[in-house]
Amino acid sequence: MIYLSKLNGDTFALNDDLIESVESRPDTIITLLNGKKIIVKESLEEVFQKVLDFRKVSFASLGAVAQLIAQTRGLSQEKKDPDCDAC
Repeated sequence: MIYLSKLNGDTFALNDDLIESVESRPDTIITLLNGKKIIVKESLEEVFQKVLDFRKVSFASLGAVAQLIAQTRGLSQEKKDPDCDAC
């Protein structure tokens, strides 16, 4: 989710996965996958940067979770008895 401002100053959160396109003419218009259009105060570049920043954090978190899962699996495999097929 990214935080944006409507032209009236109201702030709202937008699921960036729903963005189909962003246009600058001169207002910034975000078109969602369902066809709805939202005009925001931020420039096209600012919207793009907000999406990039959010995804960097999201993917970094996924990487940390993947490492944790890999470490946990490694620990559980180390505890197995090599002579036991059911373990």
